[in-house]
Amino acid sequence: MITRRRLRAFTLIELLTVVAILGLLAALVVPTLRHARSAAHTAREVAAARFLMQAYLLVPEDRRGELLPGSKNEPAYDEEGRSLGYFSARWPHRLAPYLGGRLRDTLFVNAQASYHDHLRATRPGDEASYTFSLTPSFGLNLYHVGGLYLGSGQLDRRYAPITRLDQADAPSRQLVFVSAANRAIHPDAGYFEARPPTQAGWPAAYHPARADSAQGWVSFRHSGDTAVTAWLDGHVSKENYAALRDMRLWSQAARRADDPAWRRP
Repeated sequence: MITRRRLRAFTLIELLTVVAILGLLAALVVPTLRHARSAAHTAREVAAARFLMQAYLLVPEDRRGELLPGSKNEPAYDEEGRSLGYFSARWPHRLAPYLGGRLRDTLFVNAQASYHDHLRATRPGDEASYTFSLTPSFGLNLYHVGGLYLGSGQLDRRYAPITRLDQADAPSRQLVFVSAANRAIHPDAGYFEARPPTQAGWPAAYHPARADSAQGWVSFRHSGDTAVTAWLDGHVSKENYAALRDMRLWSQAARRADDPAWRRP
């Protein structure tokens, strides 16, 4: 005698229960994955900033103590060894040799690295080199550290920049690089300069939808309102919007005046 086993199907209630459990698990796992991804991005940018500062602090050894100027007409070459002409005025190309050719994960990290890869693959040499000089992951506090040289070849002294390492009173409190972005160029573009609060007119409170230029192109892309910062003594930290509104972190003149809202005379 052949017996037939009765096949038992899932009931609607059982299916709904399974769906509910899967939904609950997803609700628990997705935020964890998102947090892990965010933490990894931050860790990569912190590591890049450390490497960047190591390179930056090698520059004075070759320039008799002079810090890398933020903008100066000096010879520089692209990744293929071609002369860059006037593109070389911005600091990224002039710092690149001190990075040992390692531009990815130093000058360009995370989204900015992907954007840089895209530029190299799709743009002609000069156009890519020009955009490269504009869009690193970090902006330099160039008005207060290193300084800018005008078309006449004279240093712009209006912001009392530190131009030599031995001029710094408090290197551990002197901001050099900070996370930067210019989404007007591209959603993943960084920016080569960072302008301090009183110069750029930062609003009292941070809002992520605001134009990058409104906060001096500083990008608070970590943990909601935090930027990676690199300091003249070589250490790297994470600082939020409220902390970075203090001009004493940007300007030696502000520290000497002990004025968090310092403006140039």
